Amino acid sequence: LAAFAFVGGGDDEVARSVTGSCIDDLLDGLPLVRWSGDVAQLHDLWSDLLAGELDDVGRRRAANAAAAVARSRREVDRAIDLARLVDDWADVGESLRAAVRDGVDGGLRADQIRRWRAALPLQLRASAIGVLLDGLLERERDPTAPAAAELLTRAAGMFESEGDPALELVALTQLGYLGRIVNDTASVALVSERFGRLAERYPPARPFMAIGAAWAALMRGDARSQLEALMSIDDDDLPGVWRVTRRHLIAIALLNLGRAAEALDV
Repeated sequence: LAAFAFVGGGDDEVARSVTGSCIDDLLDGLPLVRWSGDVAQLHDLWSDLLAGELDDVGRRRAANAAAAVARSRREVDRAIDLARLVDDWADVGESLRAAVRDGVDGGLRADQIRRWRAALPLQLRASAIGVLLDGLLERERDPTAPAAAELLTRAAGMFESEGDPALELVALTQLGYLGRIVNDTASVALVSERFGRLAERYPPARPFMAIGAAWAALMRGDARSQLEALMSIDDDDLPGVWRVTRRHLIAIALLNLGRAAEALDV
């Protein structure tokens, strides 16, 4: 009960993860419990009364278990808050990594990135995830600024060294986007090459080889090669937000090939 109170309550999944008991058994007959749907929260009196029942190990175990549930639900802020309760900065870092990985599919908002960046303690700001967040923020501020590309390049290298291909892919896709924005053919070519190397050990990177090839073709005015690259993959091969990019690039290629009617149907 002390562990459940410490993490601020929750539903049955949280109760089972934190205490090993189902929520009905845990709270059976207990007064001063507030319910919101299937989520229970103990009154502050319980928290005060039970505060001394857990040692540091118990508090950390409870917070980590509840944070894991929050991460599985993509409740990033909740997971971070739980880890910060026990100063578990490694768990904060893991929550941020999971959040950014998920963001490849759903897109990342600037306000989210700023909030997550603010949650980083000093010891994590120079880590790979800290450098990546800095790069994403710099990209939002000014995608043409050299600092954005420098930070994302460094983050990609750090994730490669750490053996985290999913986040390496995040950094590389953002780096390629910057190259496209500033019309830097050398940068896009380099990113495309790195997509290829990454794809050898991380299959989800394979469709991005086609995206890179399409970017390069667009920049040199080769609409036919651009279209061929994009048609070599399907929407289902890409995360959600990149499906929109693929269709946009297909429409541009068709327009440049004089096939406006087809472009409107994309």
